[in-house]
Amino acid sequence: MKKEKKEYKVTQLKESSNGRYYILFLNKKNVGTFLKSTIRKFALEVGDIVTEEELAKIIEADQVKRLQDYSLRLLSRRDYSENEFKEKLLKKGYPPSVVEQVIASLKELDYLSDKNFVKNYVAHSLSFRKRGKMAIKQELLKKGVDEKAIDDYLAEVSEEVPAKELVAKYLPKIKKQFERKAEKNKPVVSQKAYIKNKLKELLLRRGFTQRTIEKVLAEVN
Repeated sequence: MKKEKKEYKVTQLKESSNGRYYILFLNKKNVGTFLKSTIRKFALEVGDIVTEEELAKIIEADQVKRLQDYSLRLLSRRDYSENEFKEKLLKKGYPPSVVEQVIASLKELDYLSDKNFVKNYVAHSLSFRKRGKMAIKQELLKKGVDEKAIDDYLAEVSEEVPAKELVAKYLPKIKKQFERKAEKNKPVVSQKAYIKNKLKELLLRRGFTQRTIEKVLAEVN
C-alpha cells in the first residue's frame, strides 16, 4: 500500500520584530523562523499547501543560506584551511549535508582554498612570525592541510631572509651574554663557538632547516 504524503497548510507568516525573518505556521503550529529570502525563494503564501518533502527542502535551503552568511563573515576576518573551516561549521550543529553544500559553494567561489591558505600562511609566518619551514609545515598539518600541498609550496620559497633577520636581532644580545659570563668565569668555549651554538639553538626552535641554519651561520663573524 502506497504511503500517503503528509501535507500542511500555510496558516500564517508572521514577520519577526527585526524584520529579517518570517515565523512560519503550518496548520496553525509554529514550525520555525525562516529568512525572508527563503520564503521568497519558495514563493510561500498563506493558504499554500506544503508536503513533508517540500518542507524538508525549505528547511535545508534556509540552513544553507544561514550557514553561508555566517561563513562569509568568518572568512572576512581571517583565512582558514578547508578542514579547519569544515570542523568549525560542524560545531554549529548543522547537518553534515548542509555543511558540505556550503563548503562546496565557498570552494567554487574561491573563498575557501587550501592553495591560497598555504600561500598566505607561509608568507605571514616567514615575514612576521619569523618561523622556519619545518615549524610552518607542522602547523599546517595540524590544520588538516594535505602534506604534499605543503611540501610543494614550501619547496618554492626561501627561509633565509627571516633566519638572517633573527640572527641580526639576537647576535648583539648573545654577544653581551657571553661577555657577562666571561667576566664571572673563564669561558670553556670561544666566543665564536658560544655565539654560533646559541644562534643554532634559536633557529632550531623556530623551525628552520639544518641547511638554512648552516648557510646563515657560515656568514656570522
